Amino acid sequence: MYVHKDYQRLGIAEKLLNETEVYARKLYLNKIYSYVSKTAVPFFEKKGFIKTGEVINKVKNIEFINSVMTKEFHY
Repeated sequence: MYVHKDYQRLGIAEKLLNETEVYARKLYLNKIYSYVSKTAVPFFEKKGFIKTGEVINKVKNIEFINSVMTKEFHY
């Protein structure tokens, strides 16, 4: 999920994530995860996600390191 810089801090990402979690719970998923940039880690931590790993994506010889953020649901 990405929010354009001109629309950050308006609650858009929070609303999108909340809807994703509602849908995941309706499906009785045990967990959800996302690959997030370094700058997004604090946002996901505030929402109850924990860092469970890293992935490296390479585009035109440029490496991007993203954190794997996971949130578990308990029913």
